[in-house]
Amino acid sequence: MKADPFPPALSSERQGGDGVKRLGVVVVVALAAACSNANPATPTPTTTFAPTATAVSQTAPPATSPGSDAAKALDLATRYETARAAGHWSEAWGLLSDRSKGVLGSLAAFEAEETAYNSSGGTDFAIQPPTQDAELLANFLGASQAEIAQQADLARGYLVFVQHQQVKAASAGTTGLLVAPLASGDWKIWLVH
Repeated sequence: MKADPFPPALSSERQGGDGVKRLGVVVVVALAAACSNANPATPTPTTTFAPTATAVSQTAPPATSPGSDAAKALDLATRYETARAAGHWSEAWGLLSDRSKGVLGSLAAFEAEETAYNSSGGTDFAIQPPTQDAELLANFLGASQAEIAQQADLARGYLVFVQHQQVKAASAGTTGLLVAPLASGDWKIWLVH
């Protein structure tokens, strides 16, 4: 039997050993386990990009059906993370939602924060499969969900987790991205760490 390569917390419902189905997700523990490569038996292919003098390493993203919303979300998350890790600040900034830009403050502040993150290992990343888990989405968006829903079509949105294996702190090594379309049809990213 093949081992499940995805952290158990990414599923909205699991059955415990006593046969009782359990809802509620312990996201921090599962994400910490996922970041520490808790399942070393599952190999992950790696591609190395060298758009600048510094090499950027990326684990190949999971497959999705071309043209689907999941594929669009995965593509946008991959383009964002590749640009961010390579130091292409304007390109990464342009993919963010107005709300995320407002929280970050400015392109210069974004560049300073992400440059520091990259120097701590943030250029090496693995993108996890997009999920529409409603409970997980509610946990990550919290009180901002209603505000974001005024801008984004959350019914078509996906959470995409990005793991930065070289970042030493487990929770700092995982980034949550909400990828969803606006009313205009353009897809944007909300940073939901």
